[in-house]
Amino acid sequence: MTPPRHLLTVGASARAAAQSAQRAGFAVTAIDLFADEDLTECATAIRSENYPADLVHLAATAPSGPWMYTGGLENHPRIVAEIAARRPLWGNDAAVLRRVRNPRQVHAVLAKRGLPALDVTLDPTDVPRDGTWLAKPLNGSGGKHIHPLDDRSPALQPTRRDEKRKNAGWYFQRRQPGLPASAIFLGHKRRGRLLGVSEQLVGQPWCIGSPFQYAGSICPLLHDDLGDDDFHAQLRELGDTLAGEFGLVGLFGVDGIIHDRRFWPVEVNPRYTASCEVCERLTGLNMVSLHARACHENLPLSDLEPRWPGCVGKLIVYARRDGEFADRSAAWVRNLNAGQSACRVADIPRVGTVFQSGDPIATLLAHGDAPQKLRDRLATLADELRDQLV
Repeated sequence: MTPPRHLLTVGASARAAAQSAQRAGFAVTAIDLFADEDLTECATAIRSENYPADLVHLAATAPSGPWMYTGGLENHPRIVAEIAARRPLWGNDAAVLRRVRNPRQVHAVLAKRGLPALDVTLDPTDVPRDGTWLAKPLNGSGGKHIHPLDDRSPALQPTRRDEKRKNAGWYFQRRQPGLPASAIFLGHKRRGRLLGVSEQLVGQPWCIGSPFQYAGSICPLLHDDLGDDDFHAQLRELGDTLAGEFGLVGLFGVDGIIHDRRFWPVEVNPRYTASCEVCERLTGLNMVSLHARACHENLPLSDLEPRWPGCVGKLIVYARRDGEFADRSAAWVRNLNAGQSACRVADIPRVGTVFQSGDPIATLLAHGDAPQKLRDRLATLADELRDQLV
């Protein structure tokens, strides 16, 4: 029997991609911040103790073979380039990252094609300070540190390194009301194939995270606009435009706001995204397998439209208070995962892990018949899990 090919996955959290890779038949080594219990079950897990500075060294210790990255690493093109110099990269290289992570370049490309494009600037001098614009970190991920722009904004304060550069490391984007959503695409031969659209759980009080922090996804997104042919045509053109103009390959996501039958992009995530997991669980399409085929094997892509009934939800459970993941916490997780419920716990901490208020504890995954029932079930389970901390 031929041994499975080896794949290295690297990112702030690599568990979902590693599980997908294992299901695709790869032997996996995964480097991330947590090395959680369920990551060790599907991969050789390596914990980054000095993320991201130690990633190049840690990657060099993995068996030879290709590699891919997950969330957060798109903000470190130099590290991507260093690892890619030593092993084949399945994903977007440093040159692509520097362009597609530049909000002004993305805005210019979208506006040129007549697609919805939110105003952006690096200079807040003439930007209103009334909350109608957002301050966003240039190297942000997961919605952390995003906030409405006002006179007290940290983005307007002098930096320690340079008192004159008050807004260094920030950009400013017009705030768009509407429904937060995410579209997943597969870049292949300069085209962006739409795989799915999910609702993003952002800014809802029961999620507990900060107002703009990503807390989960529900797929498929059930929204009146999704039945509109023009809306779908806009999404297809968006994927093709980004893949064509920036040379995106493999999986990539676009976070956006749906308003008045338009999808307003707010950020491009040029890699395996958090919502890929719910899309895979709903459709049965193996995301890492598709990513590999698009990036490396260059095979023609067959029908990508299978669907399972119902919907799939994912919720990152943030701690409400300081606490420890103790034996009783682990027992609660084991009981839920061993039962007949359609809900499961992922990103399972090790017993003894200490959390501060606002830290992510674990992830809930669930399958249901209707989005609202799914939200209610996820919210109830999240409170139960938080109560297990001691």
